[in-house]
Amino acid sequence: MIDWVPIALFFVIGVTFGLHFFFRFRTKQEMHQTIREVLARGDQNGHVIEEVMAGLNPPNADLRRGLIAVAIGFGFVVLGIEVGDADAFGVLIGISAFPFCIGLAFIVMWLVQRRTDSEHKDQ
Repeated sequence: MIDWVPIALFFVIGVTFGLHFFFRFRTKQEMHQTIREVLARGDQNGHVIEEVMAGLNPPNADLRRGLIAVAIGFGFVVLGIEVGDADAFGVLIGISAFPFCIGLAFIVMWLVQRRTDSEHKDQ
């Protein structure tokens, strides 16, 4: 008999990622439509376009992504400790290294961007 639990798990993960990418695509499509409408009206001020573009990548987005990835990596470490098996612990530590390093990279990018923005404001 087929074990449906792993099949359902991978199906749910796939659907979750699919919905995430679909709604991200729709959000960007709506922003582009808004920009087209503003340009079609002949708004030369550009205030609306600047607000829409600022909403695409908020200033703390890298920090938020980094903290989430570090937390996921830390969660794998805790899971490895709780399992108690030495082999499983080693595997889970290895798995946790990927989101942890990606999270650190996002946090470093946030710090560099913040420093660059403050240098531009000083000039």
